[in-house]
Amino acid sequence: MRVVARDVSVDGRYEPLVPPTSLIAEAGTVTYVAGYPGAGCTALGLALTGRITLSSGTVEAENLHAPLPASSALVDSPDVTAPGDELKVRELVAEDLALAGRQSGRKAVRLWLRDRNLEAIAADPIEIVPSATRTSILCALAVERRGVQLLVLDCPDRFGGNPHAWQQIATSYAEAGLAVVVLCDRRSIELLGVAAYAIGATDLPDQPDTPDLPDEPASSTDESPTD
Repeated sequence: MRVVARDVSVDGRYEPLVPPTSLIAEAGTVTYVAGYPGAGCTALGLALTGRITLSSGTVEAENLHAPLPASSALVDSPDVTAPGDELKVRELVAEDLALAGRQSGRKAVRLWLRDRNLEAIAADPIEIVPSATRTSILCALAVERRGVQLLVLDCPDRFGGNPHAWQQIATSYAEAGLAVVVLCDRRSIELLGVAAYAIGATDLPDQPDTPDLPDEPASSTDESPTD
């Protein structure tokens, strides 16, 4: 499975959400994309998973078992797939299992939590769950949907914590054969010491380089890409 984005851009109401951006994501690898916090990362995540109309460019996917939206999961995307802060972990699990077509009754939820050593936080609202645990839960629920080949994590670093924790989670899914894309802040890329593509960069080498990002805008609107 391989996804190639070439010169992808998404326009917002008043200014571009995603300037022309290119990247390659492949099964078995974690692809890092550095940007700045805000709607840009979310809009790019929607573009890579086939969930938004592009203003320009193309997203080409190879060796998919189903159309791109059905073969991909956008994980914890603000105002799109992120759970409500007040939602309890057990409620989140029940809802997502049901959406994935899995058994989602009390017993099924209890077993799902027990198998992942999460019973102690079942009644906790998701907003107080540690960042790495949150990412682990949401990734695990995302792949409950049959046929997912691409995981796109939308800014797991926005909750703080050690970036190596969510990096390990992303790596585990890549090692299981999925293509994994992590959209994150440039500071996380520096801390991890990994190569990355960059939002606003259109060069498409076989392997990403250390990102040289465009300067962060002095001010920007908080447009939602779904408006």
